[in-house]
Amino acid sequence: MRQILRNFKVLMKQVWKIDRKYFFYLFLSFVSVGIFSYYTIKTPKIVLDMIEASEIDIFSLVIIFLILISSAFLLSYSKVLYTPVGNKIRYRYLLDILEHYIYIPYEDYDNPKIQSNIWKIMRPVLSTDGLQAFYTNIASLVGNVSVLLVSIGILFNIQIWISVLILIWFVVYTALSIKSADKVDEETNKNIQLKQDEWYLDDIAVDVAYGKEIRVFQLQRWLEDKLIALHNKLNILNKKNYKTSAIPEVLNDIFQFIRDNLIFIFLITMYFRNQVSIGEFASYSVLIIQLNNALMATSENSKQILSKHDSYAEMLEFVNTPKQSNEGKAIELKDNWIIEFDDVWFKYPENETWVYENLNFTIEKGKKIAIVGLNGVGKTTLLKLLLRLYKPTKGRITLNGIDIWDYKLDDYFDFFAPVFQEINIFPFTIRENICFGRDFTDEQIIQAIKDSGLTQDEMNDFDLDSTYMTRYLHPDGLNLSGGQEQKFVTARALASKRPIYILDEPTSALDAVAEYDFYYKLDELMKEQTILFVSHRLASTQFCDEIILIENKAIIEKGTHKELLEKGGRYSELFMIQAKYYKGREAI
Repeated sequence: MRQILRNFKVLMKQVWKIDRKYFFYLFLSFVSVGIFSYYTIKTPKIVLDMIEASEIDIFSLVIIFLILISSAFLLSYSKVLYTPVGNKIRYRYLLDILEHYIYIPYEDYDNPKIQSNIWKIMRPVLSTDGLQAFYTNIASLVGNVSVLLVSIGILFNIQIWISVLILIWFVVYTALSIKSADKVDEETNKNIQLKQDEWYLDDIAVDVAYGKEIRVFQLQRWLEDKLIALHNKLNILNKKNYKTSAIPEVLNDIFQFIRDNLIFIFLITMYFRNQVSIGEFASYSVLIIQLNNALMATSENSKQILSKHDSYAEMLEFVNTPKQSNEGKAIELKDNWIIEFDDVWFKYPENETWVYENLNFTIEKGKKIAIVGLNGVGKTTLLKLLLRLYKPTKGRITLNGIDIWDYKLDDYFDFFAPVFQEINIFPFTIRENICFGRDFTDEQIIQAIKDSGLTQDEMNDFDLDSTYMTRYLHPDGLNLSGGQEQKFVTARALASKRPIYILDEPTSALDAVAEYDFYYKLDELMKEQTILFVSHRLASTQFCDEIILIENKAIIEKGTHKELLEKGGRYSELFMIQAKYYKGREAI
């Protein structure tokens, strides 16, 4: 209950901040529904009494009609006004979640617990039956409470103990409904992995990236079997949840039957005893129908408002997590700068295995350095440390003698132009994919694309603003090969003109000849630039001032290409194994 009250307080503060008129809409709903309910019940008696007396009061009927039509209009108008408020807040929280998700520190972003919990965090804002329903149900509840007050008040004239019984059952039924809804929510959250698996398998079925494997390896039946098995599990869960929800509904149906029969017995008895007129009998009959509808709606409103609070709490906790801080020292670049790894040790959180032990090396301005090693030795992890995405477990990394974590984050990120191993090209135009909102001239963009090795034909005559980069959202977008995509993201880095270029497996999709040409052209183009090459393939190493070979959690060899070949150690062994792919080139 404490959590519900805390959530309720926060969510109502949010609506007060975003649209205070919502509370006026609640008042409008309460008044209009109450008036409409009262006259809906009373009108049959007034009309039938006039007919019995053979005295039709046109003026009174017109007034009643105007009251009914006006209150009905105000009721509809209040719904039109308050319904978008919940939608507005839902989208505000959705934006807030996404904003936090992209601004939280990368260590948290990369945390499997947050990754696996994101569906639960986003659940209140993914559809209209979550947070949006919370606000619309409050407004609806206010109107239904107004109906109940009017109906119960009139019912007191028939029989007080029936009114008390109805109120007691209403409280009991609402409590049972909320308890069942909480059980359903708890069961759903417990099996949340099923929902995530469903999303994932659904995405695989429609994602073009999986299309070739699905068809060539004839995975259709295999995928279909997995979906059927998953849906069977979901059906079991849904059936269990349905049974939980059905118990209060069945009890309420039984109570309604008993209650309505009792009321009609009393009405019939009172009529034959001349205690109520035919008009009052008709009005009370309308009251019973109206009371049924109001009780059901009020219970449903209460259930919707008081359930799902575990998900609301998860969402509210997430949007209150601190974003990545940009506090720190401004970077003042000197003529010469140096980055040093000083006795760096690292292991991932909640993992006892060290990725690196006692890592020491430097990156100096104007130098080209190759970080090489077999797959799985942690080369990409080293980049995460360098780029301040992860903090060393022990030791430190410095820029000009100052710990990189003491600098402003934005300043530090502006120091690097990375080409990551995972290629991400956004479904936007060529210009947007290169600039990301920064101000580059057409000449700068086109030159960077040319320098990467892409041709005018491949890039749709350099039509920067009309050509979209993928067919994911744009059917007429470019459909680049893996090698072309690698060149394009390299162009993105070249256009940024930052102090350090990082190329993480930049030629993994290129053949040996194209790979050599890529590095040769890059060496000619960027002789004075600082470049960090990261790869398990050794084609780049001959162009570098220093090669760092990583193995067994540490640097095992360091030197130039010539020095390491003459040494005849591990680097020489790896290079000779790969050398057959470069025969016929000057590299051999």
